Amino acid sequence: KTPLKHVDSCKLKIRLVLVVLAYLLVSAGQWFQADVFERLDAAVVDRLAPLVPGSPDGGPGGDPIVYINANFYYDRSYHARVIRNLAALGVASQFVDFVFEENLGDENDRQMVAAIASAGSVYLGVAFEDLDHPAPGIRDQSSKQAVDYMDRTKWWVDLVSPPDHFYVGHTLRMTASRLATAAKGSGFLNLKVDGDGVLRSVPLLVRYRGALYPSFAFRAACDYLGVSQADIVVEPGKSITLRGAGAGPGGTSRDIVIPIDDCGRMIVNFESARTPIRHYSYRDVFRAFEDPNVSDRLQGEIPGKIAIISENVEADVNVRPAAGERRLTSGAVHTVIIRNILTESFLWRLPAGAGRAIEIALMAAVFGISLAFSSIGMIVGGLLISGLYAAGGILAFSEMKVIVPFAAPILMTILAGMLVLITLAVEGVVLLSRTEKAKQLAEHELDIGRQIQAGFFPTVLPEADGWEVAAHFQAARHVSGDFYDAFPLAGPKHIGLVIADVCDKGVGAALYMAIFRSLVRILSHASAAENGREAAPCSIDPPRILTRTIRAVNDYISVTHEKDGMFATIFFGILDTENGDLFYINGGHEPPLIVGPRGVEAHLMPTGAAVGAYPDLSYEVGRIRIGPGETFFGYTDGVTEARSPSGEAFTRDRLDARAAALPPGAGRLVDGIRKEIDRFAAGGELVDDITLLAVGRPQDLS
Repeated sequence: KTPLKHVDSCKLKIRLVLVVLAYLLVSAGQWFQADVFERLDAAVVDRLAPLVPGSPDGGPGGDPIVYINANFYYDRSYHARVIRNLAALGVASQFVDFVFEENLGDENDRQMVAAIASAGSVYLGVAFEDLDHPAPGIRDQSSKQAVDYMDRTKWWVDLVSPPDHFYVGHTLRMTASRLATAAKGSGFLNLKVDGDGVLRSVPLLVRYRGALYPSFAFRAACDYLGVSQADIVVEPGKSITLRGAGAGPGGTSRDIVIPIDDCGRMIVNFESARTPIRHYSYRDVFRAFEDPNVSDRLQGEIPGKIAIISENVEADVNVRPAAGERRLTSGAVHTVIIRNILTESFLWRLPAGAGRAIEIALMAAVFGISLAFSSIGMIVGGLLISGLYAAGGILAFSEMKVIVPFAAPILMTILAGMLVLITLAVEGVVLLSRTEKAKQLAEHELDIGRQIQAGFFPTVLPEADGWEVAAHFQAARHVSGDFYDAFPLAGPKHIGLVIADVCDKGVGAALYMAIFRSLVRILSHASAAENGREAAPCSIDPPRILTRTIRAVNDYISVTHEKDGMFATIFFGILDTENGDLFYINGGHEPPLIVGPRGVEAHLMPTGAAVGAYPDLSYEVGRIRIGPGETFFGYTDGVTEARSPSGEAFTRDRLDARAAALPPGAGRLVDGIRKEIDRFAAGGELVDDITLLAVGRPQDLS
């Protein structure tokens, strides 16, 4: 333990700077890849979703919703008869999850119009071709008839602030005018999924031609609760309040507050699907008054309910895993949304301001621990802080249905702890370097720093059928600015390969090595995650991942750390292990070799400048195929700058010649070059760090 009075102002400032650096680093990642961090948090919540208790009975009075299996392609006279029968059975309202676009003008059409008008409580769906964020220049191609209908049915609600970020509907598909005129109202049917194809939240209101329109499910809930447009208060980014909402027929009124984001989206609590939706076949409702047994059962079960008439052919919507289901029909999703509103079983997002306050509090805790404890205490304290936060986030979600951010705060805590740990090792060296005892303690602290830095290197190299991966690292000092990495991306098919050298040497280079390595690993995984957590590995886009990752790292280092003048030469490649294609960006690094049966067959020359030197640099993506019997070999300049006792440099030519003469294979190549450098240097002191990385594809002997 280190008494606080012994922590001088210089050390305090250094640790404060490191903690702030970790905060800014992760904040920059959120700035560059905001959607990726959101999806990482969403992936965590997907795993925690089963912890949320479901609605056991659908709210007061039992589940108020019944689901009618139907088929859009039935004759409209069939739909007319079902609508009449449901009205006769006493349902509160009927919501038809179809878009009947054509005016047929025949007897069947007239029967359906008459049935809808007679029932007096039928709502028909409309759909937009697309829902998108507001953007200039998007042309709406809705028919004049559709525009006129929407102008007549627009909603006038109490807006606390302008809904500037609400989704905008484009090109309306509306129900046939004869049917729409007879219906009590309508709502849009669109269900907008996230970028990974999973539905987690839904817009309750969208903008169209300057007005607001409700979703199908939101309209159903408002109708059942007896809430008019005048009773709805919308505060974008915060909530939609239904004032004086009733709990169904005869219920007690109350205010229902629905949490929404800036886009007007409500997070769907799919755990309410634990209570099975009461299904009825279209045939039973069609013949309700022909079979006394069926008639008695229906008359005892569905009066006063909301009837959702929807197609039940296939589960065509991917949803957050809940109640054992990953795919639901659109009608089932609408039902879950209605249940969420009626039972007030909402999931709440932690406000952005509160999230920032939590991140600052975590950084303050790390800073306090760094002042009070040494390396071991710092490790234990950092793990304890991260664990307590994760446990608190899980508890907040499971008990209070509050979604807190996980990825950014925990990443900040870990990164701040690692940076401080390296600095603690350095402080130990400076503090105890004047005596022999100080030297021994300094060596111990530096060993801790070396062990910490060793944690940045992969402990296990990835394995793939038909491939061999080998690596070697030797530091010229206790800590190094070199690093290599090899890791699978979105599955075993694609392997990320990184070898890099941070400018300068020693502790400063080691600290920036931690930053560069963390950024490359985090942002490349984040970019790969955009293809969907359950997508096939082959669906990733290596050039896009490479470009986005390197550009983001370059812009962050060059802008945020401009005064330090730090940069790194980086070779980052993504290998397709099925066909041998290697996509890569070489940011000013030593050209890796492709070694084959005929010797050195290619040099992978730089495709851009060193990373972090200047902002807004462009990088080209190279591509080469590694064939059977060929090996990729990357290295840092510590190899070519190794010196013999006489001062002679190892040189690239010597490296090429030795690599061509060695037996094929990644392991043999790495081992052979390492031994050749040792022989050449004859036990002398290394000038620079030596890092080797090889990936070989053995010769196909079949």
